[in-house]
Amino acid sequence: YVNTVVNGIPIVQARSNGTDWGVADLILRNDGTKVWKVQVKTDFASGGSADSELQRLLDQYRPAVDSIANRPIAVMAAALARGTGSTPLGTLLAEAQRAAAGADVGIMNSGGVRAELPAGRVSYGQLFEVQPFQNRVLRLTIRGSTLRELVEQELRTGRPAASFAGLVVRYDSSRSAGHRVVDLRLTKGRPVRDGSRYTLAASDFLATGGDGLTMLVGQPSKDSGKFDIEALVEWLGRQRQPVAVPSNGGFILVKSE
Repeated sequence: YVNTVVNGIPIVQARSNGTDWGVADLILRNDGTKVWKVQVKTDFASGGSADSELQRLLDQYRPAVDSIANRPIAVMAAALARGTGSTPLGTLLAEAQRAAAGADVGIMNSGGVRAELPAGRVSYGQLFEVQPFQNRVLRLTIRGSTLRELVEQELRTGRPAASFAGLVVRYDSSRSAGHRVVDLRLTKGRPVRDGSRYTLAASDFLATGGDGLTMLVGQPSKDSGKFDIEALVEWLGRQRQPVAVPSNGGFILVKSE
């Protein structure tokens, strides 16, 4: 919730999930001066009556929407829960984006995973609930030192804050922030060297500094031509059914000598 004016600029954030809505009025006074009035209002669907004309319009599109949302995509071998940090579901999404971009490494931030996946048959609508943002999947070219900085950022609290695919991270949580990575390797065993270049699949949100990943801003990038949901649907469609979580990288807690 944000509702304020800073240096004459109104700033309003009406919470999340459509619970509130923000209103900003620019008022012209009689003396010719202008002033902003901003407010956040709460409106509940139960507090009003349905608009019949709008309902009629929505009903026209419902069959088309349902035909897309109910389309079966894959069969999951087990339920995958969402959560903070590195998760099996996050690893699956990171692998789907890594494949879409043809990159060495994929990353998925836990905040970008918005629903769990059940075991059994899953539909396009269920996958869309997991990744509803339609972020572009980009392929960034970065140095090993930048990749190491990125991983250290995701270990800033001592615990992994994101999921990786194509990368094995051995870390020591007892070390100070910025120095927790003990060993960093691609999943085929090749060590990550600071001076070498690697490709990273990431959403456009992360590539532009989202979640504090400022080290990715301005790095050379190429658009994969796919949204995150498209990458996920295509990857699942290529897998042997039922689909299991790929064992392709992740975090290993160790103690350094």
